Amino acid sequence: MKAFIVDRELEFRKIHDLLVLLDLCLKVEPLFRKIKEECKFLNRFYIETRYPVHWPTKYTKEEALKAKNSCEVIAMRLGRL
Repeated sequence: MKAFIVDRELEFRKIHDLLVLLDLCLKVEPLFRKIKEECKFLNRFYIETRYPVHWPTKYTKEEALKAKNSCEVIAMRLGRL
């Protein structure tokens, strides 16, 4: 999404919040709405795993597999833009 934002000369911000990035993209490309649910699900993983307050961060195998699947869905859908 950051590459899309830069390419379209939108306001670039050094953030990792997928929902904020998604909203920026949606301003010029409505097809980004197709990845909103995946972005919602994945958004919670970055900060918590990158900057954990309490160790260990616990995710189930099912959550990890769903996160992997969400990444694959986003990559597939964004590849069509």
